[in-house]
Amino acid sequence: VLTFAMLITMFVVPVTGTSAKATKKAPNTYIATNRSYAVKNGSVFCFDKGTLQYRTKQGKTKTLAKFSDLYTCKYYVRSNTVYYNTNSQKSHCLMQIGLNGKNKKKLYSSKNSVVMVIGGYGSSVIFQCGEKICRYKDGKVKTLVKTDDGGLLSSLTQIFNGKIYYNNKSYDLATGKTKTFMADFTYSTKNYLYFVNSKMDLKRLDKSGKINTVATKITDLNYVDGETVGYCKKNSNNKEVFYRRTGVKNKAVQLCTWNDIYSKIKNKDGLKSSSMHSVTMEIAGGKVYLSPIVMGGMEYDEKTGTFSDFIFRQSLLSVPVKGGTPKMVYECK
Repeated sequence: VLTFAMLITMFVVPVTGTSAKATKKAPNTYIATNRSYAVKNGSVFCFDKGTLQYRTKQGKTKTLAKFSDLYTCKYYVRSNTVYYNTNSQKSHCLMQIGLNGKNKKKLYSSKNSVVMVIGGYGSSVIFQCGEKICRYKDGKVKTLVKTDDGGLLSSLTQIFNGKIYYNNKSYDLATGKTKTFMADFTYSTKNYLYFVNSKMDLKRLDKSGKINTVATKITDLNYVDGETVGYCKKNSNNKEVFYRRTGVKNKAVQLCTWNDIYSKIKNKDGLKSSSMHSVTMEIAGGKVYLSPIVMGGMEYDEKTGTFSDFIFRQSLLSVPVKGGTPKMVYECK
């Protein structure tokens, strides 16, 4: 826990005749991720064949851990220690290891329930295990939240500014109090908690408690990074349009439409623009990279009594950050 004291000199008597009280700073909140986690001299990531790695700015890479399930590993770094989870058929564990690859330690294990790191609160590790949200600190594990209906979804549980957000509720780690927080979806960053309400309006909560509206009636949240978000909403013609917005003072930038993206996809093989699809975004080097996945359901042929093959297409396109015509970068065959 990070603290500081207001130091009073021993040699000067305060003129008020009263001593100043030490004030305590709130513990830092750490947000776990399965993407790149920046540290002082590099980053921690797990993109390469089920390994957790630390790469310095000088280009040196150290493998910290290996695990079988790449997609459920989440982690964060406090000081020089990485806290992460591993899940396999035999066990589910909460682990820690130093950035130097030393002091590897198992903090908690479960045989039957998946363990997922949510983040940290000071020296406490906040994690989810099955239907419980728990806190690990000083060798002890305490259950903070427990449900009996199986309603906890690890992908929807977020930590932000000393509070855990889950199931339309928020749990204050400092006070232990639970309050209602209505949201269909939440996503936390260092300075903001983004959430979508029942009207599909995208909101942004800052550390002071102020809430701003980022966009209204969206159909999907495709990208979040600090103050920048990417989202999709339908226009007056009921067509999907993708936007980028940075902050709440700047206006949203229209990037392109779904029809623009679909027109660039080759080898459609019967897929339609109305076929089930999803789009993820990344922003780098002045461009927005769009990765659409288009799926076509199997159809039954009454004459032959057979089902057609499931159709799946994934591509990578780019569009300028100020919007424009998408360009194909790569298309999976």
